[in-house]
Amino acid sequence: MADDETASIESALDEVEAALKTFGHAPNRGQRRLLFQTPFGTTLIAATRPAYDPRAPLVTGIPGVTVTVRTSVQPELEQMLGRMPAEINRFATLGALIRGDNGLLVASRASLFAEGGEQDPTPFLLAAAAIYGAESLCRAAAKAALADKSPQAGMPQESEWGPRDFETLKQQFEKSPRIESHLDSESFSVGFAVQGGQGEGTAGEVDALLQVFWNIPHLVCGAGLLIGFELMAGVGDRERLAALVEHLNRSELEPAHGFPHFGAWCPGRFEGSLGYVTFLPNGLKSFELEQKFINWALSRAELTVRWLAQSNVLS
Repeated sequence: MADDETASIESALDEVEAALKTFGHAPNRGQRRLLFQTPFGTTLIAATRPAYDPRAPLVTGIPGVTVTVRTSVQPELEQMLGRMPAEINRFATLGALIRGDNGLLVASRASLFAEGGEQDPTPFLLAAAAIYGAESLCRAAAKAALADKSPQAGMPQESEWGPRDFETLKQQFEKSPRIESHLDSESFSVGFAVQGGQGEGTAGEVDALLQVFWNIPHLVCGAGLLIGFELMAGVGDRERLAALVEHLNRSELEPAHGFPHFGAWCPGRFEGSLGYVTFLPNGLKSFELEQKFINWALSRAELTVRWLAQSNVLS
C-alpha cells in the first residue's frame, strides 16, 4: 500500500513537472515535492494522498493526490502586503494570499486522479499558479497602492473570451426556475439563492451572485476572464469579515476539500458580503476552462453557505 501511495504521488509530481517545463521552468525535485525560485519568493509544490474522512467539512468525494502550491513572499514585500491581505486578494489570479507560520504565502491547491487523462488541465493550472500566482498578485497590489491603473506593457488588451463562450451555459441555466441568468456583450451573470439550513426562507438562506467578465483586464496579466461570486452573508464587522476571509483561504488548502482552489476569498463589493475571485489569462483559453470554473464556483458557494450556517455565522 505504501509503495502504491508513493508511486501515485510521484506520478502526480511528474505531471506537474512536465507542465512546468512547457513554461520553461525546471524545478528541483525532492521527495514528494518540487522547488524553484521566483522573483517574489520560493515556490514549494508538495503532494500527498490523504486518507478519506467523511466527517471533514466541505468534502465532496474521495480525493486523489492533493497537490499544493505555496510561494513564500519575500520579507521586503510583507510590509506592503501584510497590512490588508484580505483586500489584496481582490487582485488574485490563481492563488490566495494567506498568513503562514513563517510569513505571507500565495497558495493554491488541486487534486490529481489516475483517470484524469491526457486532456486534464489540472497539471497546467498548478504550473501556472506556481509561476504566475504570486507574481501577478504582488505586482497588482503594488500598482493598486500607487493608484496605477495603466495597462501592463506587453500584455494583451483584448480578451480571447466573449459572449459566444457562454451561450450554452445560459441556455442550461434558463431551465432552472430558481436561477436568473443574464448574458450581454460584456458579461455573464447568474443570480441564485443558496440554502444553508432546511427549507426555503430559513435564516440559513443566502443570496448569491456569480459574474463573469471578459472586458475587465487584470492590472498585471492584461486581458482574460474574470470569474467571481459573492455571498450576501451579512457580516457587517470589517475585522470579522477579514478574519473569515483568512479562515476560508486557509481551509481551502486542506486535502479533503473537494474543489480545486485556483483563486482567492476576499471581501465582496457589497456590504458584508464574501467574495471569491479567479482570473484566467488569455494563455489558458485553449483549455476551455470557463464551464469548469463556473461549476466549481456554484458548488463552492453552496458548500460554503452550508458551513457558514453550521458555524452560526449566518443569523
